[in-house]
Amino acid sequence: MILLRQIEGPEPGKIVSLEFNDAPAKDVILGRGPECDMRIANGQGDLGVSRRHCRLHVASPWDLFVCDLKSTNGTFVNGQPAGLAEDNATPLGPGDILRLGEVVFRCEWDGVVPAESVASILARYNNVSPVGQGASGMVHQAMDPDTAEPVALKAITLAEPIADDMRRRLLREAHLSVQLAHRNIVRTHRCWRCPEGFVLAMEFCPGGTLADRCAEPEHRPDAGQAVRWTLDLLGALDYAHNASFWAQRGDGAITQATRLVHRDVSPMNVLFAADGTIKLADFGMAKSAELAGVSLLTQQQHRAGRPRFLPQQMGRPGGLLHAGPEVDVWAAAAVLYWMLSCTTPRRFSRREDPWLTLSQTDVRPIRSLTPAIPDRLADVIDEALIDTPDIRIKTASQLRDQLRDAANGL
Repeated sequence: MILLRQIEGPEPGKIVSLEFNDAPAKDVILGRGPECDMRIANGQGDLGVSRRHCRLHVASPWDLFVCDLKSTNGTFVNGQPAGLAEDNATPLGPGDILRLGEVVFRCEWDGVVPAESVASILARYNNVSPVGQGASGMVHQAMDPDTAEPVALKAITLAEPIADDMRRRLLREAHLSVQLAHRNIVRTHRCWRCPEGFVLAMEFCPGGTLADRCAEPEHRPDAGQAVRWTLDLLGALDYAHNASFWAQRGDGAITQATRLVHRDVSPMNVLFAADGTIKLADFGMAKSAELAGVSLLTQQQHRAGRPRFLPQQMGRPGGLLHAGPEVDVWAAAAVLYWMLSCTTPRRFSRREDPWLTLSQTDVRPIRSLTPAIPDRLADVIDEALIDTPDIRIKTASQLRDQLRDAANGL
């Protein structure tokens, strides 16, 4: 579904959906005339909108174009004049700004499309091959036939029926994941819902995970590189924690959402793009399913996150449900600690329940394991990993600023 949100004009905040539903492409006429498909009027003048102002061409669930119909004041996309004919139409994408006179819309994507089955989705792509089993389902590498770009297809399989409110929660998380747009977050291009669960088409990152890279001693970063990667990671988290997204509530109403929390920041969820840029993966749906108590594949996956990279709050009753941005900040500091010391802030044993260890043991100061680390950097890391009784450093921007100061010259 494609959405137009009015941000300036007679009805700010109003959202109009342009549904496709696998039907033939359709046109939508915008203007102030009563014959228009989408009428813009407020009884207080024409607002600079012509009777028949522009045409929107909905070509698919992800393809939207606009052309001006020789309006008096023109149609503009991101400040530039739109095309005047169908063969010269201007594409509209998520986040683009459409202006008609004094009325302004922002284009948004629902991003979740119905599909018959996981197999039917995989069949739309070329050169599909499995690359691994994730926590929530199989991941395939494939080639997008439209863009000729490699993508990762992740199937989130529900192993048991779920209640309607839980399915709505998953849909909400899917909506949010498609909207994330940051250079250090793995991009979700499209999402489908089907009887077995959901399928996400995502940016393919051929460089592997941070965990894989650091498993080889010659590729383990020095302190300066580890801090730079952590700063990029914190930039992604700061964006997700503070940006505004639209989301669908349980009652179907569209509302603004903020504070999107990852809940599972770890070396396994930090990937490398082809150019070496780090990308935070697995924002959203898998976490939401686990948070809701839904078994994705096995009964052992009811608890979100890896306890080795979680603060104590996440192991307490209700901790998963009420996790705030500070748990991601703590986890980012834990990933930096791990890169510098080759181990986790708490000492975990294979013979003990990791969740019990999380709740009963203290964080070890990083200099007890890595004496050579600069004092200022060690102090910042140790402070960021204080989680009793509460997490000391609350925001990604706060930790990012302290790390920059402490690592100056590394």
